[in-house]
Amino acid sequence: MSITAEPHRPITSEKTAPSVSWDAMLGTLADAASCGIRVYPSVARADFSITGAPGELSVSVDLVVLAGGDSSRILREVDGEVIPGLEKIVGHEFAQRDLNLQVIEKPLVIDAKDELTKAA
Repeated sequence: MSITAEPHRPITSEKTAPSVSWDAMLGTLADAASCGIRVYPSVARADFSITGAPGELSVSVDLVVLAGGDSSRILREVDGEVIPGLEKIVGHEFAQRDLNLQVIEKPLVIDAKDELTKAA
C-alpha cells in the first residue's frame, strides 16, 4: 500500500476584508476610545473625535467627570496612554491635540431630545 501526498498549497480565502474609508476608520477608533474611557465610574461623558489626513491628524477629547472622581488620573491616561495608542494604530502622530475637561457636581441625564442636562 502506498500513500501519495498532494503538493502543499497555501491556504487562501476567496473572501477579502471589506474596504473601509480612512474617515470611517478614524470614526471607529474614536468611538472605541470614547467607550474605553467611559469604564471609569466618575466619567459621565467621553467623546473622542479624530479628523484629518495622515500627517495632519487632529484629536479632540471632551470629558465630563463627576466631582470627587480622579480627573487627573483620567487625563494622564488619555494623554499618556490612549492618545499614543491611537497614534500607533493609525501610524501617524497627531499634529494637534485638544483635551477638554468639565467637572460637574451631579450626573448628567439625557432627555427625550437627546440633550445633556444636569440631574435635578
